[in-house]
Amino acid sequence: MISAAAKLAVEAREIEKANNSVMRKPHGSKGQTMWKTDLMVKPE
Repeated sequence: MISAAAKLAVEAREIEKANNSVMRKPHGSKGQTMWKTDLMVKPE
């Protein structure tokens, strides 16, 4: 099951690279939620 999840994760990354876009909500150093929608940009 882990290998299936890994394959799906790799496939998702390839799709994101092809579209040059992502949807991420990482946490900042002070705990705030940040947004990231472009692939090669730092979160805001």
